Amino acid sequence: MISLDKLKKIPIYYIVGIGRSGTSMVTSLFHPNCKVWASPENPFLLFFYHAYCHKTQWTANDIEAVITYLRLIFETHPPIGWHFDPDALRQTLLGLPEGTNYAEFCKAIYFNFLPAAYDKNPEEVQFILDKNPSYTLQWRRLLQLNPLQVPKFLVMLRDYRANILSRKQSINVRKPQTAFDAYRWLLFNRAAQSLLKKHPDLAILVRYEDMVMQPEEESKRVCAFFGVPYAPDMLQFHRRRRKLYDDSGESVAKSARFQKNMATWRVLSIHRA
Repeated sequence: MISLDKLKKIPIYYIVGIGRSGTSMVTSLFHPNCKVWASPENPFLLFFYHAYCHKTQWTANDIEAVITYLRLIFETHPPIGWHFDPDALRQTLLGLPEGTNYAEFCKAIYFNFLPAAYDKNPEEVQFILDKNPSYTLQWRRLLQLNPLQVPKFLVMLRDYRANILSRKQSINVRKPQTAFDAYRWLLFNRAAQSLLKKHPDLAILVRYEDMVMQPEEESKRVCAFFGVPYAPDMLQFHRRRRKLYDDSGESVAKSARFQKNMATWRVLSIHRA
């Protein structure tokens, strides 16, 4: 388990932008990077924000509420390539000392999402990377999470036509509606542009089309922004995910979604070559 001193110092950075804009793809680039702890998509941080943001003492009931929420998320939307042990997390959170604030409490949770494919040492990690499209509309709250640590934001942008088409082609329960999806794109990107305009030193804009056409150049630019070294194997993440998926025994619906994602990831390799 990561030391408490490290837990206090390590910052949380975010990948935002409306869904179907490449946020998952860019997150996957950082899975092989030993300096980055990229968590699975799980909006627990803001889900409990109002109830817990001022807490510094954590009761068993507080902890059980969080564990129940996380367990249900992992059961209903199981991420490929991540291990989650509720009992281990319970012991971790119960062991936090008095005075642990909400930001540190959340960091302890992040480090209990264990990546199956990569052996990372939490003590070597420079920052936690949390990808959640819904955070695009709440970036101001993320700035308030820990006044002593200023977060950074990677904002993904994709052409609205491609974004809407991607939703139509996606495997979803909800039937896509063009007018609704177009308005959502506008709403999310207005919020993202507000972030970029007000905090240009804290946010970087990455266009999906640029990442696909010139992945190495864009990946280096993003690494420079986050302050971590670029490694060529970051663009080979799809090979590891292919093996993870083959071993996971996921459903037919998830298989269709995964194959669609693989097509995009293969494009990255083609353009890199």
